[in-house]
Amino acid sequence: MRRLILALGAVSLLACGGDSSGPGTPTAEGTWNLLTVNGSPLPFTAPADPRRPGFQYQIISDQFVAHSGGAWQDNFTYRVTDNGVVTTTTETITGTWAQSGVIVTITTPDGLVDVSISGDQITLTNGVVVLIYARG
Repeated sequence: MRRLILALGAVSLLACGGDSSGPGTPTAEGTWNLLTVNGSPLPFTAPADPRRPGFQYQIISDQFVAHSGGAWQDNFTYRVTDNGVVTTTTETITGTWAQSGVIVTITTPDGLVDVSISGDQITLTNGVVVLIYARG
């Protein structure tokens, strides 16, 4: 689940594209902050898995930075509670991105993904998770 959220976070943020191709086309360059996951504000608690009683996964924060030149970095903090033991971890993942119009192709640790953007808010939906980021 953590890897899925990390990859989705990276995808979401890069939806804003770097090589702007035309007037009014948003650019991904800048900092993006995760606002909600499935409509809930952070910290977001993932649904419980009945196969893992006593286990809880929470997203604490996610900040995505799209650098000029096509590189990106995602700083992601999550908390795991496993049978009463709480561990908070911050990870950083990186990759590259390229833009053609409003379509941005990003490279994540799990492969390539194409996304699009509207204004200063990015929404990513994969059928299971909906992430909303805002330029910040």
